[in-house]
Amino acid sequence: MSNPVEALIGWLKHYDVEQQYEIAFLICTIHPGTYDTDIFDQGKTLANLYGMLESSVSGTHKDLGYIISFRAIFDFLFTEKRGSKEGWDRTARLFDSVINDPNPPENRPVSMVQHAQEMKDNLPERMALWFDICDSWKKLKESELSDASLEIWHDTYIFSEI
Repeated sequence: MSNPVEALIGWLKHYDVEQQYEIAFLICTIHPGTYDTDIFDQGKTLANLYGMLESSVSGTHKDLGYIISFRAIFDFLFTEKRGSKEGWDRTARLFDSVINDPNPPENRPVSMVQHAQEMKDNLPERMALWFDICDSWKKLKESELSDASLEIWHDTYIFSEI
């Protein structure tokens, strides 16, 4: 049996640094094992996420909690929002609300509207990319990150300590 954490790290590193950072950015804002990070520094954020994962390969209770938390956070932030057409429709509506806001707040920079328009223009490409990532994630969850695989990994650690 492969190590689920090593499989997760391999899965993440399969993607471009840009996608790795996008995942790390959102995971690190919520995950208890990576919460105190400078999320706007790509290098630090990736190092923090990979540091947490690489220190969690043995299968302890804490390691299991970190991986289950990662899995749940990824599902909440990515699978539900970026793995479905409905999630992307919501994103397009949010961009439209910024672009077409008749009464924007006085402190909203013009660049925010420009950025929202650029992001909306790139939605088809990003949507295809994230559909692929989310499909790949589902396969990982059905194999190395399945409940059964995590249980075997964790049990292996427990029985090695007896």
